[in-house]
Amino acid sequence: MITIGLIGTGHMGSAVIKAADRTDLELKFLLSDARSEAAEALSRTLAHESCVSPNEETVRASDLLFLAVKPQNMKDLLEGLSPVFKERKKDEKKRPLTVVTMAAGMTVGTILSYAGQTFPTIRIMPNTPIDVGRGAVAFSAENVPEETVSLFRELLSGDALLVEVGEEKLDAVCALSGCGPAFVYLMIRGMADAGEGLGLSKEDAVKLASKTVEGAAGMVLAGKGTPTELKNAVATPGGATIEGVKILESKGFEALLDEALTASYRRTLELK
Repeated sequence: MITIGLIGTGHMGSAVIKAADRTDLELKFLLSDARSEAAEALSRTLAHESCVSPNEETVRASDLLFLAVKPQNMKDLLEGLSPVFKERKKDEKKRPLTVVTMAAGMTVGTILSYAGQTFPTIRIMPNTPIDVGRGAVAFSAENVPEETVSLFRELLSGDALLVEVGEEKLDAVCALSGCGPAFVYLMIRGMADAGEGLGLSKEDAVKLASKTVEGAAGMVLAGKGTPTELKNAVATPGGATIEGVKILESKGFEALLDEALTASYRRTLELK
């Protein structure tokens, strides 16, 4: 049995654990949160064996330890647990530990310096759609045993697109796929509001806009063409689509997205 620990049962941490819970691996989950009721609520949703556990016991007993607390809280958490990490290091030959961190802007080196010990560490950047099995997870796993990387992939690959990148690229991933869903939701809302203004019901407009985004992304992922090729296939000369595309291009739609992603990227760097 593989013991998976989670410290921080907020939305993202819970989504990752739910993804792992949908695998056929023999797992046990140890869940820790300053709000015990949040950890208990997550535990009740899991199919595999799980229990609410103090932070200290979660560190002691886990094979993979997911850290899902906010970056600004990470230093206090890990420094407070440093004696337990030291104890855990002594037990490494019998029960090795791998740490998985999802703190935006916080390097592996910083995480380990706060813990006061060195462990194989995977740094990940998931996004919220992993909660419904359609997310993306970029990760860096430098100096991590291959069998551990394989286990990590098996835990999440059924529910997410996994992309391995160098750690130095994870800040860009944070801006693109980590923050990106919020930008897409704005687009869906705008499309739905416009559809409602044209006479559709609010419910139908939201569903149609959402399915349109999902389908368009599916075409790209299925290799039906590049975004430019697929756009051109819909926006034929003299048709209805091209008129809307002209408005978006004249208003700098792509430039606005570039500006938004760059702002998110800069904020990620400030969190270090």
